[in-house]
Amino acid sequence: MTPAITPAPVQGEGDYEAARRYDKAQHDFVEAGKVDDAARKAAPRSPEEEAQLREAERKGRSHAKGEAPTIQPPVPTLPVAEVVSDKGSSASR
Repeated sequence: MTPAITPAPVQGEGDYEAARRYDKAQHDFVEAGKVDDAARKAAPRSPEEEAQLREAERKGRSHAKGEAPTIQPPVPTLPVAEVVSDKGSSASR
């Protein structure tokens, strides 16, 4: 009698367990209120850094075949010196 063969878990884009872990981690991150802090930490620290990031994005997009029609262009960000704190006052970097 041949032993039963257990199928290997689906990997790659079909790795359902990894997708569940990722979804839970994202949900927990948002629920913990960490999004605004992470966005502030990821913001460019100078006009030069902002220009570098925009140029890198432009180069990356130049290699793309196009985007799905449902994808919206990025929302414009405030200039570096116009970042607003949680208390409503402007804070410069």
